[in-house]
Amino acid sequence: MDLSSALGLINQNPQFSNLEANDFRYLETSPCIDNGSPELSDPDQSRSDIGGYFFNQGNPCNEILEGDINQDQSVNILDVVTLVNYFFGGVIDEDCSSLVSDLNDDGILNILDIVQLVSLILN
Repeated sequence: MDLSSALGLINQNPQFSNLEANDFRYLETSPCIDNGSPELSDPDQSRSDIGGYFFNQGNPCNEILEGDINQDQSVNILDVVTLVNYFFGGVIDEDCSSLVSDLNDDGILNILDIVQLVSLILN
């Protein structure tokens, strides 16, 4: 069976940002960008990407929601998990981290930002 033209399959390096740090976001040269289903679009209104993370082709900091740490266009418990994971060696998008992660605007990412994020979600 020839799967070379099957939707969502590639036979090349997906070009993850940092595989060793489990950062599976794509570099801007990734062949996975805009190669998902043509019937679906990403939050930036481009064709869907292959995989669990989409590559934002616009300015990711322009229309960002306060507290949307994982930048999925929703502020919820997944953002808390992402922020907590950051303190244990996880990755936060450095381009926008000061805008979405430092919720109390003190210039430091710490437990106070987690408390502020939980408060934001519950209110």
